[in-house]
This record gives sequence, structure tokens and C-alpha cells, in this order.
Amino acid sequence: ENLLDDLLNFAATPKGLLFLQRTGAINECVTFMFNRYAKKLQISRHKKFGYGVLVTQVASTAAGAIALQSSGFINALITELWANLECGRDDVRVTHPRSTPVDPIDRSCQKSFLGLVNLLSYPAVYELVGNQDLPNKAEYSLREVPTCVIDIIDRLIILNS
Repeated sequence: ENLLDDLLNFAATPKGLLFLQRTGAINECVTFMFNRYAKKLQISRHKKFGYGVLVTQVASTAAGAIALQSSGFINALITELWANLECGRDDVRVTHPRSTPVDPIDRSCQKSFLGLVNLLSYPAVYELVGNQDLPNKAEYSLREVPTCVIDIIDRLIILNS
């Protein structure tokens, strides 16, 4: 764990990220990062940066985007965003139904939405969305939760092509 934690610090710089890709350690490091994220643990002993910065840096390359997808990190971000969109925050007491927000994005969803948007650089979008057709369903059941970038795009965009 200490070795993976130290290797993960390399991903904070472009040169270090290239080193991780060339040695093949990027998948292990991203999986380690996701496991710490899922357990709500601190990213590093030194904590010079957070998960958002590191995920954005890793997703700036095609290999990093694939590693994030295979580790389950992207799925977790999309699930968190969808839960915030559908249910709101857990710390808000539900005594009155929420009114329709007037802001472009509700404050309870802003952090998870920005986390997903920061992840979607050109190489990441190409790897995660390229050569795939958008689903064209007329309606979804309440139990269907989006699990990938294509699903969340399909749910959030009202008009199709």
C-alpha cells in the first residue's frame, strides 16, 4: 500500500503520469485510488491534492481514462451524481418537498457534476464515448440508474439528435 500510495503521487504531474503508463502501473494505482475513494479515505499521507485534481490529471490521457473506467471510478462518479440529482443531499431533512431549482444546477449536485465534467477531457471522451451509439429509449423505469457516460448524457439531454 505504501508503494502504491507513493506511485500515485507520480500521477500528479504529466511526466509522472507518463512514467506510470510506460511501466504499466497505472491500472494498479488507479484501482488503489478508487478503493481509497470508495472508503472515503484521505488520498495520500501528504495530501498535497485531492481526488478531483488527480482524477482530472489521470483522465487527460487515453490510458488513464481506460484505467478509471475499468477500476469503477467513473461508474462511482456517475452513480453519485445521479443520486444527488434524484434524491438530493442526505443531510437535508425532508419536511417539505424541494422546489424546482431556478439555478442552472442545484447546489447539492454541483460538486459531483463538476467532478464528472473535469474528468471529461478530449482523450477521455474519445475513449469512453467514441464509436458508441447513444441509446434512444422513450422512457426509463425509476429503478434504472445510469452507469456510464453515455447513459448520463442520454438522461440529462432532453432532445436527441
